[in-house]
Amino acid sequence: MPCATWSAAPSDAAGLQGAAAEAMLEWRVRSAFLRLWVQTACSQARDVEQLRVVLDYDPDAGLLSFDAYNGDRRVYGADDWIG
Repeated sequence: MPCATWSAAPSDAAGLQGAAAEAMLEWRVRSAFLRLWVQTACSQARDVEQLRVVLDYDPDAGLLSFDAYNGDRRVYGADDWIG
């Protein structure tokens, strides 16, 4: 199952979105929700210095998962069934 992880300041939403988009391009998947996920995660984590984003794709289930963490605390998570 493909997985990618990045860490960045919540103020770098554009950088996180770009990195996630590159991974999705490599995996040959699309989601209309990527921008919303990144913006929501960064907005909910404004007061933290570092945000860790994990993007997983399960090709058998057709499920793309996005999770954002501050340390061990999950601040945002979402899934998209992309078929």
